[in-house]
Amino acid sequence: MQLFIAMCFVFLGMGRTIHCCVKYQMKLRHAWKFRKENAGKMESDASVPEGMSQYEMRRYLTQRDFFIRTLHKECPEIGKDFDMSRYLACCLDQIVEDLTEFSLWTWGFVLVLTGVKLAISSTGRDCSDPTYGSTWTSVDGVYQGIPDAPIDNCPDKSNGVWVDLGFQVFLQSLNVGLYGWALYGERWTMDIGSKSIDSGKAAHEDDDAEEFPQSKLDDRIPMRLLQSVSFMVSYGFAQKVAARRIYQDEFGGRYGDHLDGWQAGLLIVAYFIMWAFQVFIQSETVLTCTTVLALPPYVDETNQELAVAVANVLESNQKQDFQTAADALGLPVSLVKEYLESHYLANQEGHGSASNVENPLVEPSVENPLVEPSTAASVELEESASVELEEEKDLTGHTVSV
Repeated sequence: MQLFIAMCFVFLGMGRTIHCCVKYQMKLRHAWKFRKENAGKMESDASVPEGMSQYEMRRYLTQRDFFIRTLHKECPEIGKDFDMSRYLACCLDQIVEDLTEFSLWTWGFVLVLTGVKLAISSTGRDCSDPTYGSTWTSVDGVYQGIPDAPIDNCPDKSNGVWVDLGFQVFLQSLNVGLYGWALYGERWTMDIGSKSIDSGKAAHEDDDAEEFPQSKLDDRIPMRLLQSVSFMVSYGFAQKVAARRIYQDEFGGRYGDHLDGWQAGLLIVAYFIMWAFQVFIQSETVLTCTTVLALPPYVDETNQELAVAVANVLESNQKQDFQTAADALGLPVSLVKEYLESHYLANQEGHGSASNVENPLVEPSVENPLVEPSTAASVELEESASVELEEEKDLTGHTVSV
């Protein structure tokens, strides 16, 4: 029963973590859209997407620049249009998916932590007292020793409350330590990234940027340690909530001091607070640690393959969009791409309105040499269709809208 309740607490904590991850992914997408729509207008006084702070926007831009600058030589697919928001979102999806299952690594960490707990609990036992040299049993409600019976174990001389609370503090220190390491990694990438930006070179053209060797650290290992700590904290809380002995005034065991009602209630509240803190720190650690492990110097082979896949998806979508527009206009893809990019720059980089941009698709001369025979035929077809519409309007007396 206690194990079932503990798993319920674990998945309640995962529910909040997943909620925070989805909100973070939405912020990443808003940041991506903001950058795309405001290229060249990244001054400090620029507005930021709704729900994001100036620091969060600056962090996204700096980390994106740092990622492209350090990896574009090794992975040419990572260029100026790399979709950093999708890459980080995919990294986060992989971690969250792994955290919803208990792997062998997680159970291994749980066994190690359980061994630490047993070692700490053993300090409350005393086997030196000769009165403990026999198994005690209850006869007519009175505990009596049976000299010839085998020794069961060395009894606890205390109720173990402070020892157990100390172990919970140790677990929380692991949480805080991992979160602190992730925060340090985030600040390090921000500092290095800011210095790289000051070089004045575009990220995808900076061939002098420092390169980092491929990391051997699996991103899932720190998260599985966090998962095991979450389980231990949840299990400790469940042991207090669902313990029969705490409600029957037997919490002190055979020889320890029993707890009064208010003390037992206060103990349960204390464990609830520690569990709630674990849930909060877990979600923050997952977000920060996943982002840090997705950036240099912690980029491993899996991260590189994922980044290349994200870049290829973007390139494939762009080619498909350009090809669709070119097929519809009957023009070369390169010409359509040139026009759309010049139109985009005019609107986003302050080069003037779209009407001021020379349209390479239509020249000012009466005879347009870019229009191929097939295009001219399509124009004639459109003109004939418009004439037919006019004739239909004349015959019916109604206006035909297209």
